[in-house]
Amino acid sequence: MTDPTALPNLSPQPSGGLSQQNGADLPEATPARDRFVAALRELGLDSSVDGDGDLEFKVDDQTLFARVAEGDNPIGRVFGQWQLGDPVSNDPL
Repeated sequence: MTDPTALPNLSPQPSGGLSQQNGADLPEATPARDRFVAALRELGLDSSVDGDGDLEFKVDDQTLFARVAEGDNPIGRVFGQWQLGDPVSNDPL
């Protein structure tokens, strides 16, 4: 499983946020999904939209997803998938 401390920090930026801190032209009216994609680009991460409408991107060879909900309080939720490598016992315990 991925160490959560190894993932990039996408927390809100103080004093004007992403648009003023990094010189990007992103007004507050920009949809949250576009701001999320811009933040991923600034981190050097390419993203695409999967079949469920989630953003898909890779961090250290791990595929992560972000679901961004618009509204009065836009929010982004990052989640991922993982698999156990071989050999793994078939015994559930």
